[in-house]
Amino acid sequence: MRLLGISGSLRESSTNTRLLLAAARLAPPDVALHMTGLVSRLPLFNPDLEPAGIDVVDAWVREIREAEGVVVSTPEYARGYPGALKNALDWLVASDAFIDKPFMLLRASSRSSIGHDSLTYVLQTMSGIHVAGASATVPLLGTTMTVDEILANPDFAKRLRDSLSTFAAEISGRGARLGAPDTANTIRPYQETDEADVTALWGEAFPTSPTWNDPRLDIQRKLSIQRDLFLVALVDGKVAGTAMAGYDGHRGWVYYVAVSASYRRQGVGTGLMKRVEEGLRAIGCPKLNLQVRPGNSEAVRFYESLGYLVEDRVSMGKLLAGS
Repeated sequence: MRLLGISGSLRESSTNTRLLLAAARLAPPDVALHMTGLVSRLPLFNPDLEPAGIDVVDAWVREIREAEGVVVSTPEYARGYPGALKNALDWLVASDAFIDKPFMLLRASSRSSIGHDSLTYVLQTMSGIHVAGASATVPLLGTTMTVDEILANPDFAKRLRDSLSTFAAEISGRGARLGAPDTANTIRPYQETDEADVTALWGEAFPTSPTWNDPRLDIQRKLSIQRDLFLVALVDGKVAGTAMAGYDGHRGWVYYVAVSASYRRQGVGTGLMKRVEEGLRAIGCPKLNLQVRPGNSEAVRFYESLGYLVEDRVSMGKLLAGS
């Protein structure tokens, strides 16, 4: 298993870097924790720049994508975390490299958690998966302990060893769950027995849905047209998400993309959208469109992370008599 270590400090004698180096030497036998050296080399983030073709940015995105998990250790500056780390994360937002990426945090100080709380929020916003049970504090602030001295401290060594073992076990277990065909994250066409669970999920996900979107009528209409493009995601046998798509011979559309609050940020929505795209591509659909209600910035960020763009269009609609 390949993990990527990221230090939020650029100091040569950084306590956080030493903490990560010690952790790397305590990783389980089948786990390799590699340190990135790219954070200090990245240019200042500028959305006008095209990241593809900037070698160091390409390398940074590739490091994140290839890692099965990310371990971050960073100091707290001014109730936040260092700008260099924020800059590095900004370069990842336009890619899908951090989507569903497990991450854990190491702290070298027990004084405050504000900076780490802020970092956790940002990484989760980027669709990373926080393995909170693996995150740990090793109080090194005020010490000059070397890597060897950290390793020689029984308490510190145990904290790091247990932390990485927990993290690796969670990643391995998650991979097994995602690969299990009948238990977790199974995506299949809608079945009539799903109706109660699906309508309950839509009530949770779309509490302000307009009156003309009657869930049961929408389901019945869809079952008569391209029903294989009405997908349900199951986690441990429970309905966790839905997506309803269609193709009219010119454009594809997707509706009712919904994930239960209990299963968000676990790859369910991403898996559903990938299956929708695969299904539409298989029947010759050249382009997929979708609509997001104003103010739903979280949904916009999710679709942008999958490669969708906000287009300059005016959305129009009309209710047909008798419908």
